[in-house]
Amino acid sequence: MLHVNQLRNDELAHGRREAQVDVALGRDEHRQGHQQLDVHRRIAQEGERRRGPAVKERQQEERQPAHQRQGEDAPAQGKTARTGRKVPPSGAEGQASLDEREVEQ
Repeated sequence: MLHVNQLRNDELAHGRREAQVDVALGRDEHRQGHQQLDVHRRIAQEGERRRGPAVKERQQEERQPAHQRQGEDAPAQGKTARTGRKVPPSGAEGQASLDEREVEQ
């Protein structure tokens, strides 16, 4: 009986040791992941520093919705930004143009 208990205790101790090793390995992998993220973050920050303010401003302008852009990037009036097709007028103008189309047909 003592022999069976001793084997069981040895197995449990071995399992605990393996679990401790797994946890330690997991911690190391976790740290390495953080280190990689830190490296990527530093590279991105360095790239932003090198590009300067002009590039940052241009990127911010590109991120703005089309209807808020000004200058050459702005979509033409009365046309959609993506397809360039004419946008039907809304409100009373739109209703009047619909009525005119019906009369023509």
